[in-house]
Amino acid sequence: MNALGELFIYVIYGVFIILSIAFFMRTLISKKKWAKWIWGSATAFWFTCLIFFAIHMKNVKRSNDLSIVGTYNLTQYPNCINCKAVLDENYTFTITNGIKVFEKGIWRYEVGGDYFVIYLNKNGDQLGSGDYKYNTYKLKYP
Repeated sequence: MNALGELFIYVIYGVFIILSIAFFMRTLISKKKWAKWIWGSATAFWFTCLIFFAIHMKNVKRSNDLSIVGTYNLTQYPNCINCKAVLDENYTFTITNGIKVFEKGIWRYEVGGDYFVIYLNKNGDQLGSGDYKYNTYKLKYP
């Protein structure tokens, strides 16, 4: 079902783009001044809808990103007792025990119909598996 939702978003983008282009072309080929004004207004309307939709989707993604920002207590990080993974709002993470910083990098997340994965670094390391297993966490924006 998630794939259909993503496809639907691309369809909406496509409709807005096609309508904007179609009305713009109609504006160019219109002979009468009032017709140019009407088609130009329609072009501006659909282009504005496209811009607002893109801004809305970016805000939704940002909101989803902020929903996982927080501190995760790691249980199996090598050579570190009481290590924490801190995910920040600027898509960076820090592995620390409060005194020493063991690792820094970037994070991103991926979500599907039945899974949710937080990737650390560009190596494909996943928060919640391997060295990055955690038992408790505290979200910054619950």
